[in-house]
Amino acid sequence: MSETKLAAPFSSPHVARQSEEVLLSSFADIPTSSHYLIALSGGLDSAVLLRLVVPVLLKQGATVQAVHVHHGYSRNADTWARYCQALCEQLNIECLIERVAVTSDGEGWEAAARHARYQAFQAHLPVGGVLLLAHHHDDQLETLVMRLRQSKNTMSLAGIPKSRRLGGGLLFRPWLNIRRRQLEDVAVLHAWDWVEDESNQDSRFTRNWVRHFLLPAMHELDQSAEQKIVDLANAVGRLKSLTARLVKAVLLCAPEPLAVLSSALLSSKRLSMLPLLQLSEEGQRLVMREWFESQHVRQPSASIFDRIWTELLTASVDASPMLRWGSTTLRRYENTLYLFETAPEHLVPEPIELAIEALPQQVSFGRFCLHLACADKPEARSNDIDYLCLPEGLQYVRIAVRSGGEKLATNAGAGSTSLKKLFTLQKVPPWERSTRPLLWLGDRLAWVGVGLTGYEFSPDNLSDSYARVDGASNRWLSVRLTINASH
Repeated sequence: MSETKLAAPFSSPHVARQSEEVLLSSFADIPTSSHYLIALSGGLDSAVLLRLVVPVLLKQGATVQAVHVHHGYSRNADTWARYCQALCEQLNIECLIERVAVTSDGEGWEAAARHARYQAFQAHLPVGGVLLLAHHHDDQLETLVMRLRQSKNTMSLAGIPKSRRLGGGLLFRPWLNIRRRQLEDVAVLHAWDWVEDESNQDSRFTRNWVRHFLLPAMHELDQSAEQKIVDLANAVGRLKSLTARLVKAVLLCAPEPLAVLSSALLSSKRLSMLPLLQLSEEGQRLVMREWFESQHVRQPSASIFDRIWTELLTASVDASPMLRWGSTTLRRYENTLYLFETAPEHLVPEPIELAIEALPQQVSFGRFCLHLACADKPEARSNDIDYLCLPEGLQYVRIAVRSGGEKLATNAGAGSTSLKKLFTLQKVPPWERSTRPLLWLGDRLAWVGVGLTGYEFSPDNLSDSYARVDGASNRWLSVRLTINASH
């Protein structure tokens, strides 16, 4: 692959060295972590970031990886992947090649590709890790102009955030205040090469049209236009921050049950409607926007946002209404709102057989995570851990979703109850019933959710001294169910 030449003339070695100092000094703001992941497309921005930041991070003793997302849309995609691998080999770090299938979600190919990229980044970002991206001032300006044109909600005009949570880690952009021209100068100073995506010249993509036509025309009409847009974004950013603090402060100071909303805004993709409905509609709208913001999902357009009040909040209690925008789904079941970044019915995993001797293990199963371990005897009662008595000679636990017709006896002397009825009594949302993990011990259904253990496997079937029952071993299986951090 040949070196890419700049269309614009090189500033000067002195200016380029000054730009390099600015780029390097920005790394002081990077959050501390033991594991860094760098998004690497192979283009100018990410290639310069990789070359400059990797020596700094390795010197700190951190683990550093790059991830290249292979969209497959270009005939040159394989060449770009090989370039990224070769560049990482030069820097002595691992390059992860992630192939994705881009399917439009109703908001265009660009949005679908962006969603696929961030899913790939999140899949490789460990808990506590930091993902570094090379977005710069020019990217920020293009994004703001696009959002102005698309009539998104006002708060979206705050622009691209410098940092935000991503799964169990953190996303960070150190160069949002730095011009692309500074990156170009540094690349030419060191005679660095990079790949050029030919689609960057295709004006059918909105961002390219903004970059090559709209922004130059705006600059010609008013040379201060760019600064005015940046000033607007800064003002909206301050308003957004103030609104978030006010909403949380009001909820934290409010009497129960309004205070319940404050914890949901910070940590949960479930929101109770009962305290929400005690607020005025204006207050509800502020809380909903802040909830979406805290969960890092894309804000809906004004028309879709209005439908929350005309279709979800006003629906009958026995209804299960749903709204979708892009890859985000908002559903209601009884008096709770549920937020998903991927439609839950699309997440039906294959069955898993797990050897008893391989425990303890944390098993990812679609939206859910099962924490399984062996124990000599059940511990004290817990609200989120169940214990199952393992049959003598059992070697494997089977995890699978329901196939239909399953029943479970949870009490001595009582008949078996259908899963449909058990799930209804437990208020399990309908869309979760076909994706929840169930446990089989041998050919017998043993556990279907928190507090729902088959009686023959339950501690209640034993005396207080935990004496054995027929066919039982002296081994116990502890089970805890959680939601995956990415969901």
